[in-house]
Amino acid sequence: KADAGAREGNVKAIGEQHGNLDLKLEKHPKHGGKGGGTNPEELMAAGYSACFNGALRLCAEKNGIKIGDSAVTSEVSLGVESDEVTGGVPL
Repeated sequence: KADAGAREGNVKAIGEQHGNLDLKLEKHPKHGGKGGGTNPEELMAAGYSACFNGALRLCAEKNGIKIGDSAVTSEVSLGVESDEVTGGVPL
């Protein structure tokens, strides 16, 4: 659940099977925010990384492939970052 504040507001997980996620959102300083809080890009990167790594590990297990520790790093940007990079999810 996110309130009407969108990029500056609050986000909270709701429902029986959800944890205690309850965060204040702040715009990233590069987008005119004051920083000091979580921004939507950070949440997107964390969720995408966790889901992708989980899917990777599940596929390996289902196919009998033993893998060690794994980690996925993602960077999320919204808008234009440079002449070469627009918004997206680089892995």
